[in-house]
Amino acid sequence: MDSPNDPQPLSNQEPSYPEAKDGLLLDSDGIVKSGTLKALVERLTSHEIADPDYSKVFLATFKSFTTLDELFKLLVDRFQVQQSLGLTPEQKATQERVISTFESMVTDGDILEKEDMYILDRIKAFALSEDATSFPAAKNLVAVIEQATQRAESAKIVPTNTAPRPSPIYPNLKANQKLNLLDIEPLELARQLTLLESSLYQRVRRVECLQRAQQNQSMDGIGTVIQTSNRIADWVANSVMSSDAPHQRAIIVKTSDQCR
Repeated sequence: MDSPNDPQPLSNQEPSYPEAKDGLLLDSDGIVKSGTLKALVERLTSHEIADPDYSKVFLATFKSFTTLDELFKLLVDRFQVQQSLGLTPEQKATQERVISTFESMVTDGDILEKEDMYILDRIKAFALSEDATSFPAAKNLVAVIEQATQRAESAKIVPTNTAPRPSPIYPNLKANQKLNLLDIEPLELARQLTLLESSLYQRVRRVECLQRAQQNQSMDGIGTVIQTSNRIADWVANSVMSSDAPHQRAIIVKTSDQCR
């Protein structure tokens, strides 16, 4: 009788390593783990495989392994290669996927950042090219590019909270009296600290999260948030420990309570 610890025949064991296929590395569920840049773009625009999750992940992370210019070039090359092959209408779905990918890049507000807006003119020129205009989707792509351009030129912060803003609480200072941080009402101080941290959080880019995990870099928006949070914590601790006046310590405690 075989012992439970005896090795099992190889023919009865499922492989646990990824499968290499056409420049891609897939896991046992067929999910892409890695691949060459060209193969990744081909997967992104494939008319045979509709994978919305893959498309979302690719567009969210491509800046960590390539540039916007390189991706644009590869997408245009992908479109033109298909065009030169004289494909059937069914096979031209790949070209439509290229146009759809460009539209996703333009309409998803988290993909193109302020410094990426230059690419809109190049995408528009592609959409207006003779080869692309034969696709109805190209006309819609031009429309969304024009909308994105207008938004970029007149970018405004739209408040998501429609509730009226609270009136600021001004400190009562005597003439020529210098403002001390502890002269500010705890509620107002908590508001200002909240606004400060909120503005820092809003500057964190999605790609920074991935880059930080890969490279452990500290000079980014995430690092600024961490540094500011630590400085506020140090300020609270030092203010409480260094002050002999109970009312001053009480102000710090009340401010902390208002921040909750």
